[in-house]
Amino acid sequence: MIVVHYARLLEDQGFVVSSADPGYCATNLNNHQGMKDPRDGAKALIRVCEASKEEVHCARVDENEKEPW
Repeated sequence: MIVVHYARLLEDQGFVVSSADPGYCATNLNNHQGMKDPRDGAKALIRVCEASKEEVHCARVDENEKEPW
């Protein structure tokens, strides 16, 4: 909910606000029980950083798709 608030609040100032979802990655935080390799999860973060505003603004983004709010 806070991300939606920031997206609406900052849109007029030119900010791009989105939420990157790396998924359930196997890391030391979950004793490596996640189903995804962290390198695959990082693809969502890279996608958000490199994409155009139209591709990611006001959306939850993973490595494969965009889900608008």
